[in-house]
Amino acid sequence: MRALLLLLALIAIALVVQAPAWLVGRTIQARTDGLVELRHTAGTVWNGEADALVKGGPAARREIFLGRVAWRAERIDWQQRTLMVSVRQTPAGPRPATIALGGDRVRFAGGTRLPAALAGNIRWLAGWSLDGDVAIDSDGLEWAGGSGTGAATAVWRGAFLVPPDLPGGFALGEVTARIAVAGTAATVSIANSGGDIELTGEASSQTGRVSLSLQPRAGATAAQVAWLQSHTMGRTARGYTIDAGWPGR
Repeated sequence: MRALLLLLALIAIALVVQAPAWLVGRTIQARTDGLVELRHTAGTVWNGEADALVKGGPAARREIFLGRVAWRAERIDWQQRTLMVSVRQTPAGPRPATIALGGDRVRFAGGTRLPAALAGNIRWLAGWSLDGDVAIDSDGLEWAGGSGTGAATAVWRGAFLVPPDLPGGFALGEVTARIAVAGTAATVSIANSGGDIELTGEASSQTGRVSLSLQPRAGATAAQVAWLQSHTMGRTARGYTIDAGWPGR
């Protein structure tokens, strides 16, 4: 009887180890209400890869390709009840990422690359178009029990922003945002180099405010300047200003 139980246990372990990678895709799709999908999966739940897509745009009809993603379960910390997973992306992000999963705790460290078009899913950017790639890098971002801690840097290269009423849009060059999270509070500072306008700004969930300054550069068109004049709160020595509430507040 003992031998039979041992055999059944070994079979169960083998089945878990060889569980197909598409189970990961099914879990992610369910957890994100169908927003994120993994297709063309290969390997197992512990060592697999897949094409990652996000549904975006009006009524989520458009699909945004994130690239080929490969994951590998590196180790289990039994004391902390945490699974450590390494993730690599093709085309490559700034550096490989490590994700720690345990209960309601998630910790991210490393880098990832995302298309700027994903921002079209944000409600207050509805109707706007964004182009370029965003590289996110962090030494550690952690969420647990509804609060977070850590910091990250996001660099938006080839940044291009098209409002719904300005077909030519704005080239922003390279935009750098620094994000810090502490508990339920988040702060963001932003600046760019190159492009049609000089952009600087600060945002804080604690104050509930977003403050931006936009200064036309020498090459800005008359249509771009006219748009700034009609869509901002006024002009200071630093440029045209936008003061708005924190998204969702």
